[in-house]
Amino acid sequence: MLTSNEFKRIKKLHQKKHRILQQLFIAEGVKVVEEFIAEGLKPRYILADQSYDGKVSASVERISSKQLEQLSAFKKSPGLLAVFEMPIEKKLNYSRWIVALDAINDPGNLGTIIRTCDWFGIDQILCSLDTVDCYNPKVVQASMGSLARVQCHYADLAHELKGADQAVFAADLKGERFDEVEWPETGILLMGSESHGLSSELNSNIDRYVHIPKSKNAKAESLNVGVAAAILLSALQN
Repeated sequence: MLTSNEFKRIKKLHQKKHRILQQLFIAEGVKVVEEFIAEGLKPRYILADQSYDGKVSASVERISSKQLEQLSAFKKSPGLLAVFEMPIEKKLNYSRWIVALDAINDPGNLGTIIRTCDWFGIDQILCSLDTVDCYNPKVVQASMGSLARVQCHYADLAHELKGADQAVFAADLKGERFDEVEWPETGILLMGSESHGLSSELNSNIDRYVHIPKSKNAKAESLNVGVAAAILLSALQN
């Protein structure tokens, strides 16, 4: 049975400082939980209420529906919630493509980018320190388990890019058409936020700018950053 102190500790994991302190994070839903288990992440708790009749490949502890709703990051709990130990962070490997993100604040966008990277075989993301935490429950949910295979590394972006010894391709409207670029075997694809673009302090680290052309009749001001990442990562495969 879940004790009062355990309940409080899990609830605190909705805050970044407590996730870092405890080195634990929350995942919700059968698919997401199963993905993390399959990739070898260690569950500390797997919780479900009495209505849950599914099966995951680990023992499930029953709690009340009210408790589950209180622990969930969503208005309606998916019915299964697990607490996992954070995996040990590996050093970035610059000998293959890396996606770098500057000030991506929306959890849904980061989760989508993580899932997209997983689809295209990119397993490393370099994030600025002001990018949303990848272990935010809403990021975890949006990534649909891909976070188990894609590592997010947080650092001073300008410093990291300077020392990477790789060509940096930045998505920006002033760049050349992405479909006319000869993409190298390795490099760094840098994406900024939709509302603010790339930080000016990164300009000296950028080798080439690329953009996704829009239709002559298009009235949208910009593409969602997750969609833009998918288009550009697709181009790297050719």
